[in-house]
Amino acid sequence: MNNDEKNTKEQDSENDDVVLGSKFYKEYCLKKEQILQYKWIESEKAGKDIGLDKAWLQWESRYYNMWKDYLKKSQDKKQG
Repeated sequence: MNNDEKNTKEQDSENDDVVLGSKFYKEYCLKKEQILQYKWIESEKAGKDIGLDKAWLQWESRYYNMWKDYLKKSQDKKQG
């Protein structure tokens, strides 16, 4: 492996660390967890798997704004 390849791998690793530690990525992971929980609950109610796409769209339209407000309030409490 030459120096350019080593530098590229080191930069990729540093970029991965930045992304994985970012506020955006953390929020994405929390959101995805909520959607997967919603999918499970709604699939149980329906007696069949409703699918991730449907669950994602339904959750976005029904709960995203409330969830985002809750997230903001909880972050404000931590800072204040």
